[in-house]
Amino acid sequence: MFTSRCNIDTFVGRYRIKSVAILQLMPRMSTRHLEVDRYNDFVITFNRILKDELKHNRIMTYWKLSGLKHAAVAIYRDGVHLNQDGLIRYYRNIRGAILTLLKSIV
Repeated sequence: MFTSRCNIDTFVGRYRIKSVAILQLMPRMSTRHLEVDRYNDFVITFNRILKDELKHNRIMTYWKLSGLKHAAVAIYRDGVHLNQDGLIRYYRNIRGAILTLLKSIV
């Protein structure tokens, strides 16, 4: 697994963290140093690995972003940053992740 066991133990023991949501990486419409398709292929592969690694983790949860699949709707003209609509959708995903995790620990 790609995470350090002692870091997880620190969160759980010292800070009494009950659960953590890890949000998927988002694709881009433009990049500086890599071809866009190559970067996005990496993102897809990384998200699959991340999801598989966290599938049976009792503390960390993989959170798939919703409402941001069609990047053109949510991405600013630069091809990287979220526009106003994208930020609202991203905020709703974070809020959804937090509320879901809170329900599971109460």
